[in-house]
This record gives sequence, structure tokens and C-alpha cells, in this order.
Amino acid sequence: MARKNQTLNSDFTVLQIFDHSPTHTFLFTLVLAIFTMECVGNMAMILLIYLDAQLHMPIYFLISQLSLMDLMIICTIVPKMAVNFLSGRKSITLADCGAQIFFYVSLLGSECLLLTIMSYDHYAAICQPLRYTHLIRPKICGLMFTFSWILRSIDELTDGVVTFSFSYCGSRKIAHFFCDFSAFLIHSCNATSTFEKNSFVCCIVMIGFPVEVILASYTWIILAVISMGD
Repeated sequence: MARKNQTLNSDFTVLQIFDHSPTHTFLFTLVLAIFTMECVGNMAMILLIYLDAQLHMPIYFLISQLSLMDLMIICTIVPKMAVNFLSGRKSITLADCGAQIFFYVSLLGSECLLLTIMSYDHYAAICQPLRYTHLIRPKICGLMFTFSWILRSIDELTDGVVTFSFSYCGSRKIAHFFCDFSAFLIHSCNATSTFEKNSFVCCIVMIGFPVEVILASYTWIILAVISMGD
């Protein structure tokens, strides 16, 4: 119990990809500039689609959500990395580490499912144009997006609860510039092999299904385009 309490009350140390040399300072500035442009570009895309009534269609709604997810992913990692670099600190609390893992992994998974929905939208628009408005209604589009978000959030929340139920000891240095499962579980005092195998199988299923749907959708699209030229 004392070891577990010590884990909950202690910070971890993350490695930095930049030091304070002139070259790395320039690279850090370049990363911040790219980060700023990414934020501005994604926010502009979201506002444009939201404010323009002509763009209130399922495909543009999905694009706006994709921009939102991209914005949230980079904001999960880069700001903390920048604060650590500018302050000279490398520590990260257990709560911050858990938040990074949850948002980063769940957002990546949700984005993968969102790309699957977008591929189906493209398939319906090209291969089933007469039924498009029936297959891709705004309500159905919103439900599919909400389902993908909830599914990945529940999955990662479960993994996060199990991960942080382990005790951690030994070196508290995370061999990464942000927290992720693989770098975090190395420091566990418990046997994690079963959990890691189950997580690996879940990842294969959660990635394999979207990839199959995306490949099938664009295969049908390519065949439909080829048949139009005959």
C-alpha cells in the first residue's frame, strides 16, 4: 500500500527531444510555428463550415470534425512539451500522464473510425447517388460520429483504469517526450503481459475493421469510375 501511495503522489520524468543548443532552439521554434499554423488552419476550417450555411452537409460536417480531432490531438502533446522546454522542467504528474494517454489514443482511434465514415460517405455519393440523401442523412451521420467517439472513449477509459491500477516502481523516467502505454507500462511492478496482449488484440480489431471498410469503399469507387468510362 505504501508503494502504491508513493506512486500516486510522485511525478514522472519525460525525456525532451530538444535541448537548449542553438540548433535545437531553432527546431523548437519551427515546431511551435507549425503548431500555430495547424491550430489556426483547423480553427479556420471549423468556423468556415459552421458559419457558411451552404456547407451544412454531411461531408463538410465530417471534415469539420476531422479538423477538430486534429486540433485536439496536437494540443494534447505540444503545449506540455513546450512548457517543459521553456521552464527547464521534465516532470509530469500521474494525472497529466493519464490525461495524455486517454486523449491521444482515444482521439487517434476516433479519427480512424471517422475516416471510415468518410469513406462510406464517398462510396454512397459516387456509387449510390440516387440513394445518397437517404443513406447519409444528417441524423445518421451525427449518430455514426457520436458512436465512434463513445466507443473509443469507453475502450481507452477501460484501458486507462487498468493501467493506473498497477503499482509502479524503480526508474520513473519515461523514454518518450509524452506519456503513452508502452513507455509507461515498462515501469510497472506487476505482471502486465496479459493486459498488453489483450490491448494488442483490441488494437488489431479496432484498426483492422476500419481499414477493411476503407479499402472496400474505395475499391468500389474505383470500379465505379472505371465502369463510367466504358
